Amino acid sequence: MKFSETHAQHEMPPPALGQHTQEILTQFLGKSKADIEHLISEGVI
Repeated sequence: MKFSETHAQHEMPPPALGQHTQEILTQFLGKSKADIEHLISEGVI
């Protein structure tokens, strides 16, 4: 959201590409660490 009279304040930089991939796969999709390691070894992620 941007207001014309208010300057944006960025307290944190944007995430790096893939920074939260493992967290999302674990918490939201229920993938195990072994599942994620398999996906990494296959080049999927």
